[in-house]
Amino acid sequence: MTTINHKFYTISDIATLFNVHKNTVRRWRDNGEIPKPISINSQSLFWPKEIFDEFLTEKQNEGRPQ
Repeated sequence: MTTINHKFYTISDIATLFNVHKNTVRRWRDNGEIPKPISINSQSLFWPKEIFDEFLTEKQNEGRPQ
């Protein structure tokens, strides 16, 4: 997986992380499959890196025996 070193992810960042098109990330967002982004203005959406990374860790651990 690609490493991105800043405090927020953009749609492009998430698309790069998963090797998918930006529209796929938008669909995931619209379907509630990923955390809700923070809206800076009507055009700019960001995901706090800490929250999104925590979400990824939870998803990776789902289904694993404890």
